[in-house]
Parts: sequence; structure tokens; C-alpha cells
Amino acid sequence: MTDIFISYARADVEVAGRLAARLEVEGWTVFWDPQVLPGEKWREVIETEVRTARCVVVLWSDSSINSRWVREEANLGIERHVLVPARISSAKPPFGFAEYQASNLAGWDGAADTSGLADLIRAITAIIGNRNSVTMCPLDLAIVIGRPKRWGDLGATINMTCKFVNALERTVAIRWLEASAAGPHDRSYYFVWKLLYDAVNGGAEHVRRIDRTARIDVSAGSVETGVQFQAPTLSDEVAWPRGDYTFQLWGWADRKRDGEPANLRTEFEVSVSDYAAEQVKAFFEADDATWERRKASDDAIGIPVNLGKIRTGLPTG
Repeated sequence: MTDIFISYARADVEVAGRLAARLEVEGWTVFWDPQVLPGEKWREVIETEVRTARCVVVLWSDSSINSRWVREEANLGIERHVLVPARISSAKPPFGFAEYQASNLAGWDGAADTSGLADLIRAITAIIGNRNSVTMCPLDLAIVIGRPKRWGDLGATINMTCKFVNALERTVAIRWLEASAAGPHDRSYYFVWKLLYDAVNGGAEHVRRIDRTARIDVSAGSVETGVQFQAPTLSDEVAWPRGDYTFQLWGWADRKRDGEPANLRTEFEVSVSDYAAEQVKAFFEADDATWERRKASDDAIGIPVNLGKIRTGLPTG
């Protein structure tokens, strides 16, 4: 479930993007239609999002007041009692919407200290409650390849050092983590939390203090820990060709995975270079004699990849 759905006219895409970025900084998750993935049915995705978002923000402008889609999305917000309107031009809201007090973002340049933005944030908070209190941020990521004789199941495994920041005055228990990745050649992967670890050299060469606990306790402040994720199904094909990947990371904070939705989410970009892809392929295809010559104590290697843009988000309540 997304925190905020932004309804806007195509002519106002720059303002919508600016507002989405600003609200994400505030700690909320935001959906606006450029996030629809290729191959998805556009109207079905939009309808699902506007019907499930905790808040619907509509941007009234000279263009949007004449948009049937924007008015329909705004009406759904009214029906669900979650509509928060904002004016981004001098245009008056369409008939039937004028009675809803709108924040004034006309001429807004993205600054964080404008009264109109403050009004909008207060209105959103009144509907969905406090902003994000716990975040998780990846610090590094490595693809793990294991010696088949001992670790034949490591062909679809990743090691990630993750930082958890807790702004609450109580300890929060992260009880489960999952991840997914979408990459080149229409590849997609799904991973589940396998274990925690402390790492030497960013997890690229050696892992120590393996912990198979079912929770991460995050007291007020921050905690860094290594998390190993493994795909539940494996393939004989090398799964990490060169290219750019989009990762989603979900967490269950103070709630159980079974029967309850995730309430933490982070999205980040990963780039697998030519060199990293070649290393993955070489170790994946290495025979036992090659691994023996390495004299590696744990018979596994982590191949670092590059992290790009990171977006954190979802409240804990």
C-alpha cells in the first residue's frame, strides 16, 4: 500500500515529480504514473493505486480541471475520505470540488519552506498520521558465488550491508526482509532473508558471525548489519548479466510476515559492470579444482556491484 497517490494532468508532470520527490524526503511513499512499469496495464495499475493509497493528492491546474481522468481520481479520493487538493495555478477547482480547501502551490519552485507546502503536509498528516519513523538503506551489495562441492546453492544469493535508522523512542523489531530485482533482458528475481552476518571487506571476501535469528532489534538511533538473501529457486543459467537493475527491499517491523503487509520499503538502483558480470560467470562455471586452488576458507566469494539512486520509505504504523 502506497502512502500518497498524486493525481495530475500530463502538462504538469514537472510539478508532480517535484512534489513526489519532496514528499518522499518527508518519509512517505508516493505513487505517480511514471512508476507504471513497461508491460503493465496502465489504467488497471492506476485504479488499484488510487483505490488503495492512504491519501490522494490532486493537483488542480488549467489543464487538470479539464481532465476526465483527474476528476475521476479526485472523486475516488472523496469517496474514500482521503482527498487532499492543491492548486498549482490560479485556476479554480471544477464544479463539485470547490468546497474542499486546497493548499496553494501556485508558482512553487520546490522549496521546502513555503507555507503552501507546509499546509499540504499538515493535511496529509491529518489523514495518514505521522511520517516515516524507521528507514533502511543499503550501503553495499555483493553477488555471492559458492564452490559447488560445498555451497552449490549460492548461485542466486546476495549479501547486503544495510543501515536501519530508528527515529522512535522505543526499540523496533525487524522480523522479516524480502527483496526483488528487475534487470536487463526482462530478468526478474525474488529473494528471501536467509541470515545475518558481520563482514570483513564489505562482505566481498569474508563473512563472520553468522546469525540465523528471526529478527533485527533496532533501538533509537541506527544499526548496521549484513543480511544475506537467497532466491527460493535456482537456475543453471548465470543470473547476473551486465546492466542496470532496480531492487525493491521490503521489511516487516513489529509485525509478522504471515497475514500482515510489509510496512518498510526501500528502492535502489544497482549496476553490474562488465568486469563484475565476467567474474560472476567465471566463478559460477569454475570446477572444483579451480576452487581448491583458491584455498578459500569458506569456499565462496562475494563480487561487489555498484549502488545507484536510493529511495527509502514506508511508515512503521
